[in-house]
Amino acid sequence: MIHQSELDQSNGRWICENTGMWTRDGLTFFSARGDEIPPPRSITFHIWTAYSPFTTWVQIVYDWLDALKIPTA
Repeated sequence: MIHQSELDQSNGRWICENTGMWTRDGLTFFSARGDEIPPPRSITFHIWTAYSPFTTWVQIVYDWLDALKIPTA
């Protein structure tokens, strides 16, 4: 079973693909050069469902089975 504490990536960074700004904790932000900057008004995170703590493997399988029913053009 996965617990939230096991997902802690204290050495990880979120890095903006467009500007290069980054953060480790979502509170303090840095420019691509490493200077501390004000936080942006909003950010988005793209995460593969299997890595998400917001769903279960059971739901992932159900979603996959539902996707198989959709005819492709």
